[in-house]
Amino acid sequence: MFTSIEDARKMVLEQLPFHPDFIKIWYIVSPDSIEASAKKYEPIVRAIVEESHKNNLKVAVHATERITAQLAVESGCDYLVHDVEDEVVSDNFIKLLKTKNVILCPTLIAAAGYDNTFGQKAITLFTI
Repeated sequence: MFTSIEDARKMVLEQLPFHPDFIKIWYIVSPDSIEASAKKYEPIVRAIVEESHKNNLKVAVHATERITAQLAVESGCDYLVHDVEDEVVSDNFIKLLKTKNVILCPTLIAAAGYDNTFGQKAITLFTI
């Protein structure tokens, strides 16, 4: 976790020699103070987006609360890797995504995948 804008920008610059396709942010906030945490870390998210874009990199964000997703989009991210989980997505949020040209991926079965991956279990998701 980054605690300063300078550290966040430095992290992006440190990735450049590896020629990444994009930078991914996990915008994870405290469940006890979702909105306050989201707003506290928003300047860091914005700095990562700005530094990434300055270096021709897209930014994907893991933001599953409406407030983190909204702040990520307002900060200029390019892609939300999961859907909002804490409320039904509003028409205003959809308009924001369209206005900012941001893609939202619903990732319908991520939780099962995490359990199987970390549990080192092979599964068949679909059978024909």
